[in-house]
Formats: sequence, C-alpha cells, structure tokens
Amino acid sequence: MNRVLIIGCSHSQGSFEGTENGTENWKPRHIEQKERIATHKVGWWSFVDLLQNCDVKVIAVPGAGFLAYYEILKKLDLKDKLIDFDTLIIQETDEPRISFFHGKFLDQRISEFNSNIAKATSNNDRIKIFPWGVTTKGCFTFFPFRHDLVNELKKFEPISNIVRNNLKLAYTSSLFNELPLIFANKIAEICKHNKINMFAWRWSNKMDKNILLKNNKDVKNLMTMDVWNLPNVRTKGLNGHTSIEGNKNLGTMINDAIIAYNNFSSKNKKLHNTDQTFIIHNFLEEKLFNNILEYYPLRDFFKKYGHGWGNSRYNLKLQHFEPPPYIDLILKHPGWKDFINKINSPDFKNLLFNVLHIDLSKYCILDLDKEPSDMFYFKIDLAIANNGYFLKDHTDSRDKIISGMIYLNDILCNGGNLFLYNMKIKPERNKAVFWVNHNKSYHNVDMIENIKEDRKFIYIALMYCNAKKNIWTN
Repeated sequence: MNRVLIIGCSHSQGSFEGTENGTENWKPRHIEQKERIATHKVGWWSFVDLLQNCDVKVIAVPGAGFLAYYEILKKLDLKDKLIDFDTLIIQETDEPRISFFHGKFLDQRISEFNSNIAKATSNNDRIKIFPWGVTTKGCFTFFPFRHDLVNELKKFEPISNIVRNNLKLAYTSSLFNELPLIFANKIAEICKHNKINMFAWRWSNKMDKNILLKNNKDVKNLMTMDVWNLPNVRTKGLNGHTSIEGNKNLGTMINDAIIAYNNFSSKNKKLHNTDQTFIIHNFLEEKLFNNILEYYPLRDFFKKYGHGWGNSRYNLKLQHFEPPPYIDLILKHPGWKDFINKINSPDFKNLLFNVLHIDLSKYCILDLDKEPSDMFYFKIDLAIANNGYFLKDHTDSRDKIISGMIYLNDILCNGGNLFLYNMKIKPERNKAVFWVNHNKSYHNVDMIENIKEDRKFIYIALMYCNAKKNIWTN
C-alpha cells in the first residue's frame, strides 16, 4: 500500500461541527442544517496510521453512492489514471443513491483531480482532498429523497405531482434498488483489471457488517474484522456527520481492520481458484507453529486419552462443546492457548465466511449474518495416523458448517492425500485447507503406506449448535 485512492460521500470530506442557529428548513436552496463542515483537512483518513506513509487522494462526493463512484473510476480508467494507484478504499453509505453527472461538471472535476488542484491537503501535502458539491450542482440525483419516507415527498413543494409520483414508483422498483450493487461489482471489475487492491467499509451509526459488496471475493471487506468497537461520534445536526472525535475512532478502527485483514491474507496465503476450497500455506506464524509441533502429544498420550480409528489413527479432543478432562495437560505447554485463541477469534470465523461465501450462499439454508454468534463454535481434534489409514468417500456430520485440516509435518510415504472436488491435496508442513460441508462436499483419503513415523494433523470444524436442524439444501 503506497498510492491510495479513497472514494466516499460527504462522510469522507472532513470533520463536522454543530451549529447553534441551524433549522430544519427543507425548502430547496434554503437548507440551513444544524451542522457544518469544520475542516476538510481532518477526516477519518487522517487517523489511519497506515496511510501516513502513503500518497493519498480523497474524492468525497456528497450525496453520492456507487453509481457516482463508478462514473468517476470509469472516467479515470479511460484516461489511464488508475495506474497511479495500487489501493482503493471505498466508503460505502446508505443506498440506493442514484446520481448522474453532467458531462462538463465531471470533466472539470476530473481535470482538477489530475492536475492536483486540491481543496485541502494534510500530512505535508501527502494527503490531498477533493470534495465535490454534487447535491447542489453538477448532477441529477435522487439523493434528497433517500432519507425520507416516500409518503413524505410532499415536503418538496416545488416538485410537480408527476415528478413526485414517478419518484414513488422508482423507489418501489426492484431494479432501482439493484442498481447500486450492479455498479459496485463493476467497480470491483475495474480494480481487478488494473490490479488494484480494493478495501470496503461502511459508514453507519451501528457499524453494520452487512456491506453491499460482502459477497464479492475480490473485495476486502473490512467490516468482517472484529475491531468495530468504538463509537461513531457525530454532530447533532440533520444528517449527523462525523465530528473530529468520531473520525479519530473511525480511523483507528479502519487501521486495525486493514492490519487484521492483511494478517489473514499475506503473500504466503492463497485461495484456490475453484472458490470451493480455501488452501493456506504457512497457516500459523513460525514461532507458534514450532511450539505446537514441539509439544504435540505423543502416541502414548493419544492411546490413553483419545479414541482410535481402526488400528492406525487416533483422535484427541482439544476443544468441543464441553472441554475434555485432560485439556490442562495440553494447555500447560507453550503455544496451545495461543493456537486455540487464534481459531476461536471472530476474525478467523469471519474470514472463512467471507472467502467461502459462494458455497455458503448456494448450499446453506441459514442466514449466517442474522444467526446469533453463540450458535457457532469451533471443534478442534488433534490426530495422528500411520500405515493403513484411509477414509472412504463421505461428507461430515450435518451440524458442521465448515470443515478443515491443518497438516503439521512433511512425511515421505505413499498415499495419505486428500481428494476433494476432483482435486488431489497433498499434506504439507503448516498447510491448511478448509471447505464448506454441504451435501455434495464428498471427500476421501487414499491409504497411507510405507510411512516411517506418525503423520500429525489437526482437524477443525465450525459447528452449528442445533444438530437436529437441517441447515443444507438437498
């Protein structure tokens, strides 16, 4: 992240303050709000530590949404100006916001942007801010009617009944409401074509994680990170924009969210291109991995406390719905508590949901976004296997939402490979693989032969607490 473009609405144009004499006068051209922009030089981006060593341009388009964002990016792309950036941060907002730029207005603003004629700068001119007054001039927009109920359109007295009725019809149209998502995904396509990393977060009073682009695997959804725990402090004005104090909180959380996301998406971790399997190399940090491997239970411990699968595999419960009685014997060794905390973190669960969203949305009946967090828990089994171990083609139990394996050692042998979705996955040191456990996710392991020592691996499953409930499509 070195050259960053930020696009958002008025919530990205700086910091606001309340006013004493403002009124809620909605007559067009006479809007006197109970707040005003305090400064363009200080916004949420001022408090994202990661951006302070970057060259940043901020385009803030009051009243706009994904249609306007797309029109701007398309124009920049046609002029080959997106090659100047390696990262795009999109600030989502309430949708639908349907805006259409006047051609001359857009050309003028793009020219100013390309010429670095900024309204304000900060961080020794490394952050340049370009606020556009779109709701007052330069475009046709439906935005002024977005925050009012349709039956309150009578507030806008100068509007004819014909226009008012057409607006009502627009807001009841399913196509009208789908437009933002269509153009949001077109933005993701532009970024992918230009090899730009795209992050998205949503400005919201409640920090809603259900962002518009949550199902696009090419978009890094910052709202899935478990860092949104600070209040979004706003003015008491009509629109409730963010104050300087609120922007400090937003910037801190966005910074933490980017760091958390990158920790799970480093260059050593990759997603298999079938979108059905998440394969991660170097899954655990080296120090943690070495501690786990050094203090992995021995075969005698497995025989005493675990349960056997045939004569060559033993499983040992590390974490289940109820903790096993021998858990303290394992947790006394370095690394195991850190390992359990890593697996149990909301960040890890959200990452799996985000990466495997295609199969989850296709096969899982549950609306995972609406399920209480206490309906899920991770099951963790330690395992060893030796000559003669194999698994026939099968799916796992129906209360498992996502299944996975972490392989701990490289072993020379014949067989022992995982076969999943017509893929042959070879067990390798510190390699993890995860998949959605739906009714068609059959997998098997071919027989291990000519092995000299135990294969060590950890089985992980994200469980749904109601085992009797059918959660999968047929």
